[in-house]
Formats: sequence, C-alpha cells, structure tokens
Amino acid sequence: MKQSQIGINFPTLATIKFSQLMCEEELNRNEYKQVTSSFVDKITSYGFMDVIKVFPIIDGYYKIAEATHRYRALSSLSQGKDFDVPVAILDWKDGEDSEEVLDTIVEFNTTGKTWNIFDYVKANSNAKHHTKEVRDTFKEIFENMKRLKPRLTNAIVAGIYTGEFRGHNKIRDKKLAKKFYVTGERRIFVDTMLDRLENLVNTYGKKFVTTQFLRRLVYNLNTKANINLKDYQEWNDFFTRCITEINCIKGQNMFLPQGDADFEHWYLNIK
Repeated sequence: MKQSQIGINFPTLATIKFSQLMCEEELNRNEYKQVTSSFVDKITSYGFMDVIKVFPIIDGYYKIAEATHRYRALSSLSQGKDFDVPVAILDWKDGEDSEEVLDTIVEFNTTGKTWNIFDYVKANSNAKHHTKEVRDTFKEIFENMKRLKPRLTNAIVAGIYTGEFRGHNKIRDKKLAKKFYVTGERRIFVDTMLDRLENLVNTYGKKFVTTQFLRRLVYNLNTKANINLKDYQEWNDFFTRCITEINCIKGQNMFLPQGDADFEHWYLNIK
C-alpha cells in the first residue's frame, strides 16, 4: 500500500491474469445487459482505458470492488482466453469483511450508474454482517420484488415494508439498514397490504390502479397501521372501505386520485 505525504491511501497498480478476477455476485447488483453491451462496444472501439479496482488477493483470487460490467465486457470479448489485465489493488481494504466489501462496492459503483432500490435490497439480503432477522427481511423483500413485478413496482413493495413515501432510507442507508426488519406486531399489516394490493392490481390493472395512487395509499395505510398496531381489525376494516371506494370509482368509469390534494380529499372522506 502506498500512502502519499498528504495522508491519502493509494492502490498498488499491477497486472494480473484475467482468470484471477472474481465477481462479488452476492453483494453486487445484478448485471444490466445494456451496460455490458455498451462497454463491449466502447472497449472494441477505443481499447480498455481503465483499471479494475480489486480487494487484496484471497485464496488466489482478487475480488472486484468496481468495474464488474467492464469485467463482463472483457469476458465476452475474450472468448474464453486468459490474458493480462491492469488492476488497482485496494491494499487497505479487507475483502473478507462483508460490511466493508458492501460499503466499498456501493461507494464505487454509484458513479457510472446509480444503485436503485432493488440493488440495495439484493445486496443487503446477502450481507453476512447483518443479523439473521435483518437479512431474512431483506431476502423476503427481494423475493417479493421479483414475484410481484410488474404488478407492483419495487418502490411500492419497498414502501409496504419501510412505511416511507419515497427514498426508502431504511434500505439505502447502511446504518438504518443494519437495524431494519419486520417486527412481529407489523407482520400482519405487511402481509395484508401485499396480498390485497396484489389482488387489486390483478383485478383492475396498472392503468387504473396507478403507481402514483398506490404510493400514496401505501404510505397512508402504513401511517394508520402505526397508530393502530394494537387493533388490526379496525385497520383492516378501514382498508376494506378503501377497496370499496375504489370499486365504486371503477364502476362509474372514473379515475383514481393522483395528486396529493386530490388523494388527501378522497382518503379523508372514507368513513
């Protein structure tokens, strides 16, 4: 490791065999095919004008910290041949510490393409530094995002769990994510929203039950759930009245409220 006179760590630049590189598949985001294809085209046209940032060698392999899509592009171009590749070894990082690996991957990989909510959920579902209850919650969210797509957007599924209107800091912020899980008292509320909202969209479709409407409904139902944690039945009866009002609007060939003011007026008038 090199450290400058101003106290900044610098990586060790080296050349290694491509076969020594290893992707951190569990903590990294899924491959975006269009990004890989774009890098294939750019590398073919202009050459590889970069280095792959890696963690120190472990068991003969260098785990990739940044440039997984470039790695996939090179793999596609190599046609199975091994070759030399330039790397920057982050000697001061611990590649066996899942929290440090996740933190490094997120920080590096937000420059080229920002991580979306699905990326964060996938990474947290495999983060070994989380407790079992936290990891299990993220695994559940991850599976429901895959199962419910495209009926419910990833943001809607996240909102059902976090209770946040947008942003979902309980998932994106590393400190909040370490403490985030579905408590026993919230479990029935989460399961009910997942089930009834999926049925609602299955019945009427996304053109009628829009994402804008669902985002506001989920947020307000969660707010009410937090007040009524000890009275699920009262909360669910109110949910039923919301569904009844939605049915009436559909029956009259009208549209569900989209904006904040229209939604608030509709929601507050549900008895």
